[in-house]
Amino acid sequence: MIALYIPHRRAKRAGALANFQTPYQRYGPAKLMVALFWQLDVIGIILLIAVFALILVPFTIAGGRNPKLGREQSLPDAEETGYGKGEKTVKEKKPWWQIF
Repeated sequence: MIALYIPHRRAKRAGALANFQTPYQRYGPAKLMVALFWQLDVIGIILLIAVFALILVPFTIAGGRNPKLGREQSLPDAEETGYGKGEKTVKEKKPWWQIF
């Protein structure tokens, strides 16, 4: 802020800002809004937002799903492990990565 304030103060003391008009003074409120609309390219910003939305929303909806988590049963059956039917022993011991 200091880098902007010092030259402004020097220009004001030298009288260089005596005839300077702000855009609000030059155009008035209505014309200033129209000028800002075209200078900021509001239509382009809206189109850019729409493009990103049309590209990213489907990825957000469809992406990141694990097909194993969508099933009703993500844990192994009691019959598969040998537990649950009163059996005390496991039929076959499988590594954890082969159960799913």
